[in-house]
Amino acid sequence: MQILIRTNKEERREKGKWFKKESKWKGEAKDKVEEIKEKSSFETESILDPTVRVKGSPILMPADREKIEAIQRSISKRAYDTGIRVLHIGPRADFRGVNTVGLLGVFKQFGSENLNTLTPTRWLTAFSYPWEDFREMRQERMRHRILDAYQRRSWFHAPYKTKSFVLTTEELATIYHFPSRAVQAPGLERIPSTKSGAPPNLPIS
Repeated sequence: MQILIRTNKEERREKGKWFKKESKWKGEAKDKVEEIKEKSSFETESILDPTVRVKGSPILMPADREKIEAIQRSISKRAYDTGIRVLHIGPRADFRGVNTVGLLGVFKQFGSENLNTLTPTRWLTAFSYPWEDFREMRQERMRHRILDAYQRRSWFHAPYKTKSFVLTTEELATIYHFPSRAVQAPGLERIPSTKSGAPPNLPIS
């Protein structure tokens, strides 16, 4: 598995201002909040003039309130463009397709019915008929390209620029934890190290 990130830098012109720019991701998040509030607002008759319809304060359902709180919590944190790819490298006889379901389940646990979720996209194209890919030559070429992209860690730039998605520091920390005493990694060996004090002749400014 390979997780690639970079600081989210994409910008757009801030609404209502000609020369001021804002983060495109944060701007779209704010637009989504306004859209939810707009759908939750109802028109009522004006007290001064019954023939005039005015919009009242939005009446948010619990699910809508949860969405707004989640969006506002996310945009308060640093955001990163993210790409995740998973490869099986080994003899074809060792590949078990059923393991793919378990892998998808690993990411499915981070999703929500009301909020965002991680969904897989297939980079390796499947061909429906044998004549579309004679002797699997096209698939073999694609496999080499995927492996080359993996080795180059190419995602955000050429030659394998791929569409990314945005995750915050909180979301990244949720899907990946550095091994520690709290997060055990049995397959990772610890390297013993020794501690020593500072040298006595260290200059002090």
